[in-house]
Amino acid sequence: MSLSIKMIVTTTALIVVTVVGSGLLNVMNVRKTFDSTTEQQIEIYRTGRERSGEAFTPVFARAVEPALIDKGDDIPTRSLVKSTVTADTKTTDGKTEYGLRFALVLDGNRNVVAHCFEDTQLTCLEEGTHPPVSHALGVSAQAWEAALKAWETSSDPLVRVDFASGETKYRVFAYPVITGAPATAAAALAQDPGPRQGYVMLGYDQEPIAWFEATAEEAKSAAVRRAALYTAGVGALFA
Repeated sequence: MSLSIKMIVTTTALIVVTVVGSGLLNVMNVRKTFDSTTEQQIEIYRTGRERSGEAFTPVFARAVEPALIDKGDDIPTRSLVKSTVTADTKTTDGKTEYGLRFALVLDGNRNVVAHCFEDTQLTCLEEGTHPPVSHALGVSAQAWEAALKAWETSSDPLVRVDFASGETKYRVFAYPVITGAPATAAAALAQDPGPRQGYVMLGYDQEPIAWFEATAEEAKSAAVRRAALYTAGVGALFA
């Protein structure tokens, strides 16, 4: 080949390598930016949910304590559970964000006083008696078993459990209702109720995290395609 052809080939190869390398770096930077933004969004959501559960669960326990002590009419407690579960539900862009997905109130002997689980329809305990925790409670029964195990390895009366059922993930908070003594993990596990009047357990839906990830993945893919097309156009002009 003549010297001029060699120079043309060498220059073209240099342009291609430079443009392709720049494009790859651009795509990597786009991906990194979207991943970092998504992680921050998820962390903000999780932190907010955590603070809400840590603050509200003991408050909810104090709210149901008088009715558990009286061991009388359960209707006020059940009404409170129902209104609490449904209060933070909202729909955005056709998606339902349940927030607090289920709530469970037990008496000192670990029998069910009140329970509600929110799905496309709200399901609540309607029995007049206090039945034991059973598979009839669905996800709540499994979450309760996980909470009991968490107390076995915790010194904190407020236990936090990450729990999954199928593709749905929950952040669960459980707390013993103790009268006349500090609430402890040991009191939650004790066979003899003693000053323990009952328990409360709240389960928060974590499904919005999957929405954040899916939305970010779609936006990231679109941005990567735009970056690749831009790089290809610039490379063609240079060539």
